[in-house]
Amino acid sequence: MTRFYLNAGALDRWMHQNKAQYTGAYVECVLVDSFVVETKRGVAAIYEHYLNEWTSNYYVEFTDYKNGFKNGEVDKIWSDWYAFEEKASA
Repeated sequence: MTRFYLNAGALDRWMHQNKAQYTGAYVECVLVDSFVVETKRGVAAIYEHYLNEWTSNYYVEFTDYKNGFKNGEVDKIWSDWYAFEEKASA
């Protein structure tokens, strides 16, 4: 699993380069939303990373299908997402 941070402009480029498509899983957050996308190579959970009251960026957890199925990383991304979604809705 690969983890990294991106600002909004870099996220747009990353999503375009990886042909990301929304899965319909999202949570409305403080400044930006958190969501899950499927890409040409795998799955990414993209979380709002709150910096201060005016700024957020994104924390991305990504796994490609080749390694994700072998190591259970895709399941880990989804289980982390469901835990986040449940906590956010409480």
